[in-house]
Amino acid sequence: MQSASTPEDEFRGSCLFQPQLPQEQAQGARQPAGFLGEVNDWRYKKMKFAIVESGGKQYRAVEGSTIDVDRLAREVGETFDFDRVLLMADGDAVSVGTPTVSGIAVSATVMDHVKGPKVLFFKYRPKKRIRVRGGNRAHFTRLMIEFIGKAGDKKEKPKAEAKPKTEKPAKAAKEAKPKASTAKKPTPRKKSEKK
Repeated sequence: MQSASTPEDEFRGSCLFQPQLPQEQAQGARQPAGFLGEVNDWRYKKMKFAIVESGGKQYRAVEGSTIDVDRLAREVGETFDFDRVLLMADGDAVSVGTPTVSGIAVSATVMDHVKGPKVLFFKYRPKKRIRVRGGNRAHFTRLMIEFIGKAGDKKEKPKAEAKPKTEKPAKAAKEAKPKASTAKKPTPRKKSEKK
């Protein structure tokens, strides 16, 4: 006895590759990595990230990682929030801005100011003896992404207790021995005889 077929069932039957799953996997059990087209790659894992804009360029910021952006006029160790957050994704929840996402903060700390790799260029005009060689190393600021999320949910860093400063004992040898004068003594000038 055959069941009534629908056009959808007929379409499924006409597919060239239709995997047959065992009964326990068909009911929703987790498939092993790499099983029938499952992608086992870090690029496809569900993680929290944001697309931010800095210096007219867009960067993918992942919480806890570093990014290199064009040189910023900020001191090393300074923490700041990006002004323009264009997209924020947390697992399956994705917020896309028009043009920015409101209420989302991406906090970063300046780790270092670095130079990029040297980029060489060479211009010439054939048959004219014109050869110009030059190069450039771009300046970047390395940022550590500290927090991505709603502005009110910022993680508070536990404040470290202030340690009392201990004074180092001064060396007795240096104090007991006065420094000798190293001033340069003027040398007498020779008088020249006129003829």
